[in-house]
Amino acid sequence: MFKARSSPDEPGTAVKVAVAVFLGANFTRLRADNPFRELKPLLEKLRAETPYVVADFHAWATGEKRLFFAAAAGLCTAVIGSHSRVQTADETILDGTAVICDAGRTGSTESVGGTDTAVRIQEYLTGIPDWTKDAWDKCELQGVIVEADGEGRALSIKRLRIPVPAGNQKMPEPDISEEG
Repeated sequence: MFKARSSPDEPGTAVKVAVAVFLGANFTRLRADNPFRELKPLLEKLRAETPYVVADFHAWATGEKRLFFAAAAGLCTAVIGSHSRVQTADETILDGTAVICDAGRTGSTESVGGTDTAVRIQEYLTGIPDWTKDAWDKCELQGVIVEADGEGRALSIKRLRIPVPAGNQKMPEPDISEEG
């Protein structure tokens, strides 16, 4: 459940939000049902339950993501791309559907997918995978904020990046204003 509010000063009321996860087909060893074939029937079923439907499209290729956005345009509130672990700057609204190729990740901004960079460089030099050392420097929460109307149509999408303080320091308040 998410809170819907008409202004930042109001507490809001709970609304049901449906979330669907689709797996891309390009550059992956995993095989799932064709996301383009499953898209419309699943989103129509979810829209019968709530106007607020968010799709996570977990895929490598930007081109595949952009095609998926075009196929989903007008069918859901948002399609949020994931997998690359790097927040992109291509957020937009397509026929009432907010889209972005990758919302980013939460973790160290001085890492390679959350792993210490020196370890990953060694992996490329030796060909031996090593995911044993997580990176914890300069952590950041990344994501997006999508504003939607009562019909579930996206009005705006805004990237969010909040530095996470080390140790017991207080978290900064996120700036979710129109200007920030």
